[in-house]
Amino acid sequence: MKGLFSTLFAGMFLTGAVHAADQNLFGTVEYSHQTIKFDDDIKADFDGGTIGFSTSPRQQYGYWGKFEYSNSSKTDSNYYEGTLGINYNLFNQGNFYLNGLAGIGYTRIESGITSSNLNFISVPLAVEGGYSLTPKLDLYASVGYKWLFDTTGRDGYYGNGKVSTGSSTANNSGKVLCNTGGDNGRGKWVDGSDPSLCANFGGVVSNPGNKVLCNNGTWSNNPDNRTDLSGFCSSNGGVYESKRSSLTSLRARYGNSISLGDAQTPVYKIGLRFSF
Repeated sequence: MKGLFSTLFAGMFLTGAVHAADQNLFGTVEYSHQTIKFDDDIKADFDGGTIGFSTSPRQQYGYWGKFEYSNSSKTDSNYYEGTLGINYNLFNQGNFYLNGLAGIGYTRIESGITSSNLNFISVPLAVEGGYSLTPKLDLYASVGYKWLFDTTGRDGYYGNGKVSTGSSTANNSGKVLCNTGGDNGRGKWVDGSDPSLCANFGGVVSNPGNKVLCNNGTWSNNPDNRTDLSGFCSSNGGVYESKRSSLTSLRARYGNSISLGDAQTPVYKIGLRFSF
């Protein structure tokens, strides 16, 4: 799939670049919203903005570039993306225009879910419609779809690497396990998935490596770092799997893996284009 996207885009980009080589450039600013769904069934909403440049959207062919920053408040994650692309004019009448857009870029997500950086090659496709407010200012909106191909790999670790502790109650979903504050000095579960919730309780409990979290709050040794967890924790209530969006349940499922896999998302943008 990655090779097919690369081949198609390379042909489109070369064709567009030849036709758009001598066009004047415009500046662009946009508001952006996207709901990213990863292969691991985790979803996160990101809102933010882009700055960039483009040629005139009313020429048959054009090109553009953008840098985007977005944030997901619920997962405490930051999204950075640089993209280059081409556009093809589909309709141009009076003050209105309609374009098709295609691009390729590099995406980095500073993930609050894995406490690690995730890296992707991004391929966006979109339809953009605009209206000229003045000869030098366009208002436009776009609707599209983006594919994110994971380049992170499965090597790395979750969290801060501190020694793990047990927990008085380990079968609750949507919680973060903290190092201290529970009964008899054991770990404390706090509602939510934000690791900062453990700031007053010794920080987030982190998988020390080669271990699996069990439902009774104990850790089972996993010296070979197996991803198939069948047979683990058989005498300790089974493997902790109550909610995937919980930081601790992700550690239990994936051990030291930091990748969430490929992703995809619809993308909605509204922006202004202005002449330099």
